[in-house]
Amino acid sequence: MWILISWVFRLKDVFEIVTKTALKTSTGPIPTLGLPIRPRIVDCIEEQRRNALDGMISALHNLAADFRDGRNSCSFECDSIRLGALAKGMHKWGVYFPRPGTPFSSYSVASLAANIRTIQSPTWYSSQELIPTSQNARYSSYGYSQYECSHTNHSCTLNNRIEPVVRSAEDSVKGLNLDEFPF
Repeated sequence: MWILISWVFRLKDVFEIVTKTALKTSTGPIPTLGLPIRPRIVDCIEEQRRNALDGMISALHNLAADFRDGRNSCSFECDSIRLGALAKGMHKWGVYFPRPGTPFSSYSVASLAANIRTIQSPTWYSSQELIPTSQNARYSSYGYSQYECSHTNHSCTLNNRIEPVVRSAEDSVKGLNLDEFPF
């Protein structure tokens, strides 16, 4: 209703806000409820919704390919762990295989972004330099190495690679410009 009201009364700011909300939350063409909302408005909202979803899903698949192919890589192990977690998360939300295509029925930009943000980022530890122990004799007498390994939390996370993808898709969602829809 607010789309129609803001269009009829030429409320630019309101029109932009309500069309952006419709764009982010709709899961398909918005219902007009029998109101005389211009089909072009509905079509533009739907087209932008599809483009935002396609952009987000494509970026996630590109990220998976980066991990798979070792692009922007820290290590084989790091990429393997993050690829596995990303694939599991994308599968959980239905965007991995088969890859969904237009019209992306039942997906909204807001809900997919929220779901993708819940993909669990694994925590793992990497070995640092071997440190000589102060009790070499004790370790040697039990058959242990005279060195002990120090482990630190690995700095790469899946979340720091997913968040820019989601944020970019959300930022691409803009409300419609009322001036483009004259009477």
